[in-house]
Amino acid sequence: MGKNYRKNLLFLSISLFILALGIYTFQITTNIVYSQASPNKANLKIQDLSITNSPTGIAEIKGNVFNNNTSNVDDIIIHMTFYDKAGKKIDTFDRYATEPSFVLKPGGSHAFNYLEVVSFHRISESNVTASADIVK
Repeated sequence: MGKNYRKNLLFLSISLFILALGIYTFQITTNIVYSQASPNKANLKIQDLSITNSPTGIAEIKGNVFNNNTSNVDDIIIHMTFYDKAGKKIDTFDRYATEPSFVLKPGGSHAFNYLEVVSFHRISESNVTASADIVK
């Protein structure tokens, strides 16, 4: 019974590891890329932005996205690009800041908080912007 128990435990551990790796890989490969030239898009203001070192050494990005437009917006995306001391791009991330049905009214704001797998100590400069779809 001890040998079968170990085999089953090993099989379960390996299966969970493969599942977690698959989910992590899926999350990395589902970045959103699109052109902001569309007339149905709005650029939003970022307030209270902070990029800090998390306890694990990766970047924690916090802030508020503010709808400084005259229209309701939805599908808000935070665009983040990080650069090293030489000005070389380290990585770029696009993350949804809200649920799909969330609508941000003019003058409204919404908080965001992300942990990105970028070594905080490599970051020298960053560019964090927000865009959204204008609700018709």
